[in-house]
Amino acid sequence: MDWCLYGDDKRKEMDRDLKPEYLLDDLRRYQDVFGEEIAYQLRLRNISGIIIIDFINLLAKEDEAVLLKEFRTYLKDDPVKTDLIDMTKLGLVEVTRKKIRKSLRDSLKMN
Repeated sequence: MDWCLYGDDKRKEMDRDLKPEYLLDDLRRYQDVFGEEIAYQLRLRNISGIIIIDFINLLAKEDEAVLLKEFRTYLKDDPVKTDLIDMTKLGLVEVTRKKIRKSLRDSLKMN
């Protein structure tokens, strides 16, 4: 089963509308918004298993560390066991989430 939660469209809008000196600060802010929304959608849709998240690429390693720290805080609100593993060399965030019941999609499927 494949799920796609996509937040990169906002970056395209920002690239057109913002001056370069403000772009990096806004990317960091939107990463935080995306992290909060992804954590919420994982709970809402009851998505479980191995989850790969492709955030907007950040330039500095310090920014990646902040992103992972903030994302971990959002995942802590999940009543289901959820672990943020790490960020891969390709910039993908690995998360595992224990399956406790059918996902929203599976629950709504008609046989």
